Amino acid sequence: TIGDPNAQETTYTCAEVGDHSITITISDDDFEYCMDDWTVPVTCVEGDGGDLCEGVDCDDVNQCTDNECNPASGACINEPVQDGTPCDLLGLGDGVCEAGECVEEDLCEGVTCDDTGNDCTVSMCNIDTGVCDEMNAEDGTSCDGGAGACSSGVCMPAGPQVDDVIVQVATLTGITASLRTAVDCPASTGGPDVMTMIFSGAIAGGSIQVTVESSAEFQTIIIVVSGLDGCWELTLPAGVTIEDLLVTLGQDVDQDFVIGLQAGDMAGNFGGIDESVVVVEPVPTSADVQVSLSFDQDTDLDLYVDEPDGTRIFFGNPSSSSGGTLDLDSNPACSIDGINQENISWSSAPSGEYIVLVDYYQACVVDPVISTVTIFSNEQLLGTFTESFVASDVSSGSNPREVTRFTVP
Repeated sequence: TIGDPNAQETTYTCAEVGDHSITITISDDDFEYCMDDWTVPVTCVEGDGGDLCEGVDCDDVNQCTDNECNPASGACINEPVQDGTPCDLLGLGDGVCEAGECVEEDLCEGVTCDDTGNDCTVSMCNIDTGVCDEMNAEDGTSCDGGAGACSSGVCMPAGPQVDDVIVQVATLTGITASLRTAVDCPASTGGPDVMTMIFSGAIAGGSIQVTVESSAEFQTIIIVVSGLDGCWELTLPAGVTIEDLLVTLGQDVDQDFVIGLQAGDMAGNFGGIDESVVVVEPVPTSADVQVSLSFDQDTDLDLYVDEPDGTRIFFGNPSSSSGGTLDLDSNPACSIDGINQENISWSSAPSGEYIVLVDYYQACVVDPVISTVTIFSNEQLLGTFTESFVASDVSSGSNPREVTRFTVP
């Protein structure tokens, strides 16, 4: 039965227990034209229609839900409370509700820690307090754009660095080394020991060939300079027992130095440092443009450079009107001096294209010769260029080999 069909809200009383459906029709013109109807499923239960929630316990023992009984059905409704509501986590407090669960409160959420721009401190949020704690960066960390190193949280001016002397290290096949700060340079950990061989003297702005050899395989090579901070690290694609390197010096090097080489195996174990003295021959160190030649045998190779106007500078014409000068000529006519370096430089080089050539003038030894041309312009290393010569390449100046070209703006 329907309690009051004309009321906006009324009751339906079942005749018997079970599932029923009620079709309800509504109208706003006394059911003449404008009507709508729908069918409502209902389930009738024993009772007189009293309080269905009486005696119903909806507590789900969860601090993070709101619990209530639906009076229309007697069913419990357990809705999550608002995220961030405090709750007691495992009896220890300091919990918050999240998606209906009591979880540990993230005190660092939304906290931004500012270390005030100090390269030598690290500011991090303390998860127990939500407060930013400041810690010192590891001693030796680079700071001030590489001009300093951290010490006890303070950026101290860096001492002389390895790249003040050595500006590039590469294999003959072109694999280049990366510069590392002192803190990243490895100590000896029982890896392979090496023997180092240097095949020439050295000049500022030139290159030397260095051979590293070991009885055990190595894959990483470390290059240091005694008394200087930092190192060069070169990683090979596979393990080897011997490797040839090109070590290029800066243009400001004006004294002998001690180079050290160290090898690491495939497991990351490094051996001791093998040291050698590098003898630096004097050449002008204020050159605007510098072209140098180094070679790994006591033989007679000659360096040629053609200037933009066609003037050729070489042993037969050691200077030009533009100021270009052959200021080092090694092993002329097999008069061996062991320097194995030649150098042409300009204090103010004219603009235009330059052509660099190398001539195998006389074979003073039988072995093949590896040569390297190194070019600096405006204090920048333009590149290194390696060539190989054998006895049949001897031309005694009649047919020098072009190595490369470069342009001075």
